[in-house]
Amino acid sequence: MALLRSPSRAVRKEAAFALVNVTTSPWPQHTLRLVEQGVVAPICELLSPSEPSDIVTVALEGLQNILKIGETTTPNPDAMAAATGTQPDGGKVSKGAAAVTHNDMIRTVTAADGKARMMALRHHHRTGAINNISTVLLKTYFDATGLETPTQADESGSTAAATAAAAAAATSLGAAPPPALSTGISTAVPG
Repeated sequence: MALLRSPSRAVRKEAAFALVNVTTSPWPQHTLRLVEQGVVAPICELLSPSEPSDIVTVALEGLQNILKIGETTTPNPDAMAAATGTQPDGGKVSKGAAAVTHNDMIRTVTAADGKARMMALRHHHRTGAINNISTVLLKTYFDATGLETPTQADESGSTAAATAAAAAAATSLGAAPPPALSTGISTAVPG
């Protein structure tokens, strides 16, 4: 993960591709382990207008995979106890215990400035894949509204084109194959 912060663009790119490949694993525990090890903050740091588009796109895809995992995983019993106010054995939890959100990965990405960085990317990249992916992620996971850009709206000014563009980006993201490492290393998991 330290390689994501390398001064070398080529090293950052390879590190981003390798880590995003892990997030495409059919086993969510691989992605969860990366999150536990702190991968979200360095991935969010790649969401910078100064980074090359290929690195930004890969970072956005990695965040999308992480956020998807957050939808399908269940919180641990201690976190659930904090949210419900009871311990697994039925005892009460003290006041002030942290609540569990539906998708804890949203909180993790927000804490790493991921949401703010996606908003900044949308401002910098007014069209194209980076804008579309950022828009889809913001609308899907962060309840962001009114994110259309003038180039996405149709001539009548409606948001139908923006909605279609966001749906197309979401579909293409979900259906896209995992990025391959340019070093030729296969990340296929034996079946």
